[in-house]
Order: sequence, then structure tokens, then C-alpha cells
Amino acid sequence: MTVENITLRTGKTVPEAVLKTTTIALSTLEFLDLYETVQFARNPSHQLWGPSSRALHSLGLLSENGTMHDITRSVILAATEGEDFEIHLVSPINPA
Repeated sequence: MTVENITLRTGKTVPEAVLKTTTIALSTLEFLDLYETVQFARNPSHQLWGPSSRALHSLGLLSENGTMHDITRSVILAATEGEDFEIHLVSPINPA
């Protein structure tokens, strides 16, 4: 069985399964949890708001020790745009 890799719009390459599961998880988040996820992906020293931490753990976006895997981070950064209250989801896949 071969693992298919997908190139993200950021130029990073990730396994297709990781891309799918991460984008599905992102699409289920409430806005505040999405905001916190993006802030943490952009800055790993960001202190997560309590309920958001639980949401990210339950979806597998954070590990048991509270860190985010680099591949997960790559997908999150490719799948989101905007700042503050204008953060939104976009297609993470490189169109080329």
C-alpha cells in the first residue's frame, strides 16, 4: 500500500490521510476554537483558552502533552487565512 502525498498551497507535502482528517477536524470547530487552533499553529507558545484546549485534544489536533505535530501544523496553516475575527478556512491544496 502506497501513501499518496499531497502538495499544500504553502509548498509543503503531507500524506493525503493527514490532510483529510485534519481538514475535517477543522471544519467541525466553533469559531473561537478555530481561532485558537490557528493562533497555536502560528505560535506554539500561545496559551490556549481552556475549552479550546479540550476541543483540540478531542479532535487529535494536539497530542497528549499539548504539542502540535508539524504535519498537522502545516495543514492548519495551509487551510486557513486571515487575522483575528476574519480567520476562515480555504482549500489547503496547491492548485498547480
